[in-house]
Amino acid sequence: TVLEILHLVLTKDEKMILHRYFIKNPTHKVEAIAILLTYENDNKKVQYLKSLLELKASNEFITQALET
Repeated sequence: TVLEILHLVLTKDEKMILHRYFIKNPTHKVEAIAILLTYENDNKKVQYLKSLLELKASNEFITQALET
């Protein structure tokens, strides 16, 4: 899933941000990912995550998040 991919490429701090956001807003998973993507850190990582998300756009995870 997208979440599993994110966990592989994110730093510990980024995972904490993602986790905290999910606890506060469990129905806004796509927004949480968007926040991380705009979080200015490693440009290559951001580009990599964006391309992964584009590839996974029809993924169940995103579909479910958009439906809630």
